[in-house]
Amino acid sequence: MNPGVILASVLFSQFFTQSLIATDWEWRHPTPQGDNLTSVAFGNNTYVATASRGHILVSTDGRTWDFIFTGRTNNLASVAFANGRFVAVGDAGRITSSADGRIWGDHLSPTDSALRGVAYGNSMYVAVGRDGKILASTDLVDWTTHDLGPSLYFFDVAFGNGAFLALDGNGQIRRSPDGLDWSQQSAVEPYPRRVAFVNGRFLIADGYVSSSSDGLTWDRVWVNPGPRAVAYGNGVYIGVGYGGRVFQSANGQDWHGVADVPLSGDLNSVIYSGTQFVAIGDTGSIITSADGNHWIAQDRSVTYRGDLFVVAADQDRVFAGGDFGIGPGGVAETSPLLTSTDGKTWQRAAFPGFSTIHGIALGGGRVVAIDGYAAWLSVDGSAFSRLPESFGGMANSVLYSRGRFHIVGPKDKLWWSEDGTNWNTQSFSVSSITGIARMIDANGLFVAAAYSVANEYSYMLTSSDGAQWTRRQVRRMRAVTGGNGRFVAVGDNGRTAYSDDGQAWTQPEPISSEILIDVCHDGSKFYAVTIGGAILASPDGVQWSEEISPTKAGLSSIRPFRGTMIAVGSRGAIVQRGSVAVPRLEISVGSPGATLKLTGVTQGTFLIESRLGLEQPWIPLDTLEAGVGVRELIDPNVATPKKLYRAVQQ
Repeated sequence: MNPGVILASVLFSQFFTQSLIATDWEWRHPTPQGDNLTSVAFGNNTYVATASRGHILVSTDGRTWDFIFTGRTNNLASVAFANGRFVAVGDAGRITSSADGRIWGDHLSPTDSALRGVAYGNSMYVAVGRDGKILASTDLVDWTTHDLGPSLYFFDVAFGNGAFLALDGNGQIRRSPDGLDWSQQSAVEPYPRRVAFVNGRFLIADGYVSSSSDGLTWDRVWVNPGPRAVAYGNGVYIGVGYGGRVFQSANGQDWHGVADVPLSGDLNSVIYSGTQFVAIGDTGSIITSADGNHWIAQDRSVTYRGDLFVVAADQDRVFAGGDFGIGPGGVAETSPLLTSTDGKTWQRAAFPGFSTIHGIALGGGRVVAIDGYAAWLSVDGSAFSRLPESFGGMANSVLYSRGRFHIVGPKDKLWWSEDGTNWNTQSFSVSSITGIARMIDANGLFVAAAYSVANEYSYMLTSSDGAQWTRRQVRRMRAVTGGNGRFVAVGDNGRTAYSDDGQAWTQPEPISSEILIDVCHDGSKFYAVTIGGAILASPDGVQWSEEISPTKAGLSSIRPFRGTMIAVGSRGAIVQRGSVAVPRLEISVGSPGATLKLTGVTQGTFLIESRLGLEQPWIPLDTLEAGVGVRELIDPNVATPKKLYRAVQQ
């Protein structure tokens, strides 16, 4: 993808703005991304895969994939190569297309219902989805909508032998010769999800494999556990499905499993490109095979597949820790601790434990990690050894401050050490608490978020010396941070709390419907993450805005690192935010025409171009100098439908 190209478009006086460069947040592990992949297509010597966060992967060989941020985060459920273009559909009625798989433009959709399948035939595009919606168009601009009832949910559509077949979740089939007139056919099987036209036949897979040449008469065989998607090539049928299973058949009737499959996650889609099969699935899995028998997991720089729960950093390195899990091929993960010097490239630390890492702290050239039962010490940041000290199975938080490591244990215990080797125990008494979830040292105070299993409330504990503590009751909080003279806590049901002295806490209305699991301060802003993958930012801990997150993985922890932000979460997810703004070409309509404005970029010269329709050449309009004077121009000729604009960095 050209990082210097920004695209915007207008269709029938409807203006859309779309950035073609990455969101501020980018995937660092696994790469190119780790969200579930939903569908894959091949055309123009290019592979395209869609992801559940609305992102797209593109490749010319099926091995090396580029991550494409399309400017929107609506889930994309299906992609097809049709009439010389890739067309993808997804949530909120999203319809987007591309000639090369890299530059995408959204089309005006007649529905906000989720779309789940797309196909092309007889000069007609057809998309199907929830609420009984079937859409048909000859040009991706004018759509005819068929509403077959809100109780119907169409999962897929395919074209072959002169007919479209649309498949609903109850096994019902709708058939149409032109995408406009639809008739109901007999049911084939309960709860099918995918239909494909391969080798002259329709195949429906999900438990049973049903085949038909015309969509009217079906042959059905039981395959358990069966494939959920099928393809044909090199003389064999290939099916993929749950648990990374791959099936093979010579005739589409007799199926057997393929043993040589190098992953355990679900596979959701498969295609044959003419030279190889490519299958995609959950957590960004991609596998390829030339013959359908021997499969290769493509390099995604996967260092760790288990959930990551905590991240911590100093100015030289960053660590992420989590739960031991299951790696490629079902092998147990033995090292739930990763490290990096730049946040981009990660490797395992020599951590011999199998326990879950709950906390990490760096200080004095040493690293201390806690797993709830014991502490682990590293003097060089690479090899860790277990300390003999016991923390009673309740060590939840560790920090380095005031020249010491501090570990919070049970409700009345605090351990501290100046070297991470020799530990001292300090007792304190605070009534009505069960344990401490997180402790920080900020604004001259120790502040701890404590909880009680007896009620829905939590408590904010404050101390100037770590010995004498005071308690304030707030709604249940999970994490706390401090910066710029203010403390901010986050917790269940999207709740936040803030205080300027650690004593009096204000709790505004919830800022999210999800659990806020962690919060930090980077020196200028507060950042919070949710278990649904959302990232929120605030200048003061009161007014919050949501950032564009690149993942749907549940996020567990977030910390600043060398001018960037790093968040970690489920299935080994690590995302990083740099300091580079996202350029955008914004458009507004008025007199005397369309005003194009360049924002989000502070330097560089950009050529503004326009064209009439997707197949027309780009025509130069003028140049804009980013950050110099007025960064906008006016195009008076905006009455033409299907006009697009882009800014190309010179």
